[in-house]
Amino acid sequence: MNRLTLRRLLRSVVLALLLTLGFASLVGASVDHSLLLLFGGLLIGVHAFLGYCRYHRRLSAVFRMQELSDEDYERIKLERHHDGGPASR
Repeated sequence: MNRLTLRRLLRSVVLALLLTLGFASLVGASVDHSLLLLFGGLLIGVHAFLGYCRYHRRLSAVFRMQELSDEDYERIKLERHHDGGPASR
């Protein structure tokens, strides 16, 4: 593992711990294994979503991808259907 990845991982662990302790002290909950699992799962989900967003942005920049408007999508679908391509479902 390179230093940057290790630093990000350590930062994420510290942030997760601080968020868990902050929430527990805010609502008066006891810090036990179930609370740690709950916040661990939540933070893994947040990291996965943010990772997807970074990956999507990077792919869009590399391949110069553009999002289609509804009108463009319908036009392409109709052209494909009229050109003998497989019909959309």
